[in-house]
Amino acid sequence: GKGLGLALVSKIVAQHSAWVSVASRPGQTIFRISLPIKKEKNKE
Repeated sequence: GKGLGLALVSKIVAQHSAWVSVASRPGQTIFRISLPIKKEKNKE
């Protein structure tokens, strides 16, 4: 590919205050996207 997918993911992740981590070794690359948990407001 042209690398556009990862650039798009990076922008979306930044908009959601999240982060991407990557682990790589021969024959395997793992991308993890971590999103913050939004606390629910009291419904009173």
